[in-house]
Amino acid sequence: MTDRGSAWLLACAWLCGCGGDRLRPMSEPAQQLRRLTVAMTGSGAGAVTGDVACERGACEQDFADGISVSLTASGEFDGWDGDCRPAGAAGTCTLVMDRDRQVTAKFRHKATPQYDLTWLPQDFWPNAIDVAGRIGGSIRTGSSFVAAIYEPITRRMDTTIMPRTGIDSEVVAMNARGDVVGWMSFDPRYVSGLGGSYGFVRYADGYTDFLTDDRGTKITSGNAVAIDEAGLAYGSVGLLSTGALSSFALARGEQMSFFGNEHDLVMGVSPAGLRVGCRHSADNQARPVVFRDGAAVAIAADLPAFRGCLVAANDAGIAVGGFHAAHEIGAYVWNGKEASPLPMEVAKSINASSKVAGAKVIGSSAKDGSDTVFVTHAALWLGGAEVQDLNALAGSGSDLNEAVAINDAGAIVGTGSKGAFLLTPKP
Repeated sequence: MTDRGSAWLLACAWLCGCGGDRLRPMSEPAQQLRRLTVAMTGSGAGAVTGDVACERGACEQDFADGISVSLTASGEFDGWDGDCRPAGAAGTCTLVMDRDRQVTAKFRHKATPQYDLTWLPQDFWPNAIDVAGRIGGSIRTGSSFVAAIYEPITRRMDTTIMPRTGIDSEVVAMNARGDVVGWMSFDPRYVSGLGGSYGFVRYADGYTDFLTDDRGTKITSGNAVAIDEAGLAYGSVGLLSTGALSSFALARGEQMSFFGNEHDLVMGVSPAGLRVGCRHSADNQARPVVFRDGAAVAIAADLPAFRGCLVAANDAGIAVGGFHAAHEIGAYVWNGKEASPLPMEVAKSINASSKVAGAKVIGSSAKDGSDTVFVTHAALWLGGAEVQDLNALAGSGSDLNEAVAINDAGAIVGTGSKGAFLLTPKP
């Protein structure tokens, strides 16, 4: 027998068994496992749950190669480190186990902030509070609302922001320099050819730019909604030439710079200029976006939890937003990498420390054929899975319904059963 034949018989005997009467099953290769190690550090109480369960110290668990793992931190959570670092202060982190992973969940004891409550002047409705504590909004005068800035220290209400040639006006946003933006509806009896609402920018030195035209290009309507630390104003206008709504950035004395497309809407900006907003689909459904290099970029998958618009951002690149549909309401935070639902249903404002002011739903009611009415308490998110119910500060006989803005000193303004309120942090 040739050497080749002998090799063939040996191979056959190995595969089929010594007697050659049956085929031996070949064992499958062992599945590769990846190890996830979760460490919990810091002085705060909390837990990590989800695809692992850790309450203290550290824990380990093996997962199949390539599987997606979700971790949720609760309690006095203060942020992720290790492989979850990109998730920042968001309570949820998702990892793909394509290698061994190490995660640290940091916890810090957080004393509940204490505040002094002040009810603001009657018929004043706030939208913004700057670092100096000045509050921008509008106040009712007769049958109209007039743009106003209230200074709590002096108790002075400045209603000279806009001329009295308009019907209604409102301060929407402010920056640290004292510049403000908003909108004004003109009375055609006093201003020929103008009807409807238009944006304005009023700079700290008193110079005001009315956005009724863009250096000769007719504007049909508009609103200015945000202003950054450099004094660039942002908003949207309707252009007569195109018949479309366009988002703009405007520097003092310059021509408007348009970005996005007719489906995009800018809603807020960080002090350094990170623009956030939403894009509307053909069926008028809004999805949250950030604007990069003039284009809208979606921040999350097309999921029901992430509808509506981003409305505020800070210079850490963290933004918040939400949606309010006929029978649903929700809010979320975007950390620059991914979006996560917030443990509150309304998010209005975020400061440099990433504290989020808004509201938490405590009840609802609805009649057949009507939209759901949500009952809310003003709330503050400090990070993690818990929120502070600010209504506890109101006392009996009154309610704090919604926090609308927070400044970098932690001062909060909002609305309640007695009108507008100011919460000033106690030393």
